Amino acid sequence: MPLFPVGEPISEYYTRPQWFVGRVSPLHERRVADILRQMDVEYFLPVQIEHHRWSDRIKKVEVVLTPGYIFVRCMQSRLRLLLSDIPDLKSFLYNRQEKRSETIPEKQMELFRLMVEYDDRAITVDSRQFSAGDHVRVIFGPLAGQECDLVEINGTHCIAVNLGLLGSARIEMPLKQVEKMSRPVKAGK
Repeated sequence: MPLFPVGEPISEYYTRPQWFVGRVSPLHERRVADILRQMDVEYFLPVQIEHHRWSDRIKKVEVVLTPGYIFVRCMQSRLRLLLSDIPDLKSFLYNRQEKRSETIPEKQMELFRLMVEYDDRAITVDSRQFSAGDHVRVIFGPLAGQECDLVEINGTHCIAVNLGLLGSARIEMPLKQVEKMSRPVKAGK
């Protein structure tokens, strides 16, 4: 059976750059990011500043939010080349059900990047898949206008961005900052 059946349109998965989740050697996220930058490959390494307290001082430390992972935007056909050219890039998350490398939709990556880059609240990346809750739009603050899912974790309301097999990223969000929306219709359904 041919990879692309005759007469059927080729999926965007193969024809457009997608966001893939790369698995890297422990503590080598920044090294892989530097190599990707030198290769002129778009990537996203989510980091945030944390305040670490020692007995005699408090120090600001830049912490990777997704230890062991980096987000890479490229054509699917380039994945093998990246794996062979970057020794510390070990693999890309693979969706066995769909029999292809896992991708994160552009809209979700955009929201995740906004959460990391423009909001100073702590972000938690959780490997557990969140259950779908109310679909909401943020109406105040740096994330205003963004649509996402609302979840409740330990009695606290959070907005969450699904990161596929990697899990989800979430940030605390007071209910007065969101409005309920109808769930978007998925393409092809």
